[in-house]
Amino acid sequence: ELNFNLVKPFEIGFDTITKDANEESVLPEDAVSRWREEGFCLVNGVHTKDLIEKARNECYQVVNESYFEKETKIFGSAGKLEFPSLSDSLNHVILHPRLLYSVAQLL
Repeated sequence: ELNFNLVKPFEIGFDTITKDANEESVLPEDAVSRWREEGFCLVNGVHTKDLIEKARNECYQVVNESYFEKETKIFGSAGKLEFPSLSDSLNHVILHPRLLYSVAQLL
């Protein structure tokens, strides 16, 4: 069994990719190799902390906070966070070019 706490994530800076990123690589070659050889790679820095924080805050607004505080959590959000979401920031996270280029790099 793999313990992800023992796996060091690859760190990429947010400035790794430019507006003309269709010809740029987002992920380091080591991350792509891990994906191909081990079936996973952990990466920090795909999105800015500000965007992640905005998405998190909007998610709490979309879904009642008490839902997240329950000791026994059920799977899903009763459809409130399905794509496209009511959260503009969450939609931006999902469709951000850096994420899409990262996924394309792994395919």
